[in-house]
Amino acid sequence: MKTREIHEMNIRNLTALWKTMGAVRIADGLYRSPGWPYRLWLESGYGKKGIKRLLEQVLISDSDCIFPLWQENESDTMQLEAGLAQAGFRELFTQTAMFLELDATLPEYRNSETNDVITDEASIRAWVRVNECAFGYEIDTEVIQRMARHPDVALFLHRLNGKPVAAAMLFFHENMAGVHQMGVLPECRRQGVAKVVMKELIRHARAKGGRYCTLQASPSGYGLYKGLGFSESSTFSSFHRPRSSTTIMEAAPVSLLSLD
Repeated sequence: MKTREIHEMNIRNLTALWKTMGAVRIADGLYRSPGWPYRLWLESGYGKKGIKRLLEQVLISDSDCIFPLWQENESDTMQLEAGLAQAGFRELFTQTAMFLELDATLPEYRNSETNDVITDEASIRAWVRVNECAFGYEIDTEVIQRMARHPDVALFLHRLNGKPVAAAMLFFHENMAGVHQMGVLPECRRQGVAKVVMKELIRHARAKGGRYCTLQASPSGYGLYKGLGFSESSTFSSFHRPRSSTTIMEAAPVSLLSLD
């Protein structure tokens, strides 16, 4: 399969996950999360009409949101990025999309008894606490509770000497297993914990029939994933506008909406 196809499947895995978490369509091709994880996005192939729909929505809204900017047509991407900047968005982070083909040449990782696929209430709350500490933001426990019951989701909790120290989520869509919310407590990093968890995620993804495993790597995690055999498919940036941006409508130039 070509890298471009992997890139598109990865986007579909991400957006299907956000829809499963509760995101709804607010305009043609435009989706938004009502709460955490606060995502706002356009479906692929948005073009100038999609950019106009997006900007019309963000200019009249004061809600907190994060907008991922996929690699699309270069001129459209540049125009959208400029429009987002004028609407009060700033780049929040850049990630490298990576994938691993789950074929027979991979080593057969042994299942670790310290990695549990969880569904019980106490473990779900522990999963949330670990991820909140790992990423430094608040997570909606009710969303994770719903996800734990979903047939396409597996929540993993890693314990070290009985203490929860790492958490992750696998989301299956099409024939791809997406790794999401892979977090390790700050005091337990650089001890091999993330590698142990990732090997279990790969083992589980292959056992469930996944053809590819995909994830979005931060600069700090890139080396780990590369060492496990993951390859790059694309890079993309996510832009954030805090709720306090209340003067956007007044400050935004009319040219932002003149995209026909």
